[in-house]
Amino acid sequence: MMLSLLAATTLTFSCKSDDDNTSNESGNFLNVNGEVYVLELGFIEEYGTLADGVFDWDVTLVSEGFIEQEDGTFEGSGQAVYFDLRTENENGLSEGTYVYDNDNGEPQSLTYVVAEASVDIDTSSDSESYISASSGTITITGTGANQVITFDLEGAAGVNISGRYEGILQAF
Repeated sequence: MMLSLLAATTLTFSCKSDDDNTSNESGNFLNVNGEVYVLELGFIEEYGTLADGVFDWDVTLVSEGFIEQEDGTFEGSGQAVYFDLRTENENGLSEGTYVYDNDNGEPQSLTYVVAEASVDIDTSSDSESYISASSGTITITGTGANQVITFDLEGAAGVNISGRYEGILQAF
């Protein structure tokens, strides 16, 4: 499923693990049940209006090492975290704490309907496994280069997914 989401944004990623350190220069990291990985890049994609005053924005945060190909796709292996967010801001993410919404009713602002992490993406073999989260929070503060995303989520079987990303989200 995550490969489909990544393909939809024409992005795939690569990276290395940083098991014992969450203090890289930027402080950007993904922690999945104690395994810590450095996040290098962030991307945002607009999906338009969902309801009166509610807008759909997708965010993908990835580890380093993915290589852009001539056709605009990326190849490599590594880690990523993906969020499908709902906000009242038609121009980007709103500051606030986003909570899980099972997407069964009218879209609500400051919610997420999908949060997934993958620590084993490999585009050469189209392999990956992802962990979906349906509880916890995603917090957005700041704007532009000072945008900070922190997350503390619980995935299937109690897997903890947490992390932080600060910086510009590149638009698709």
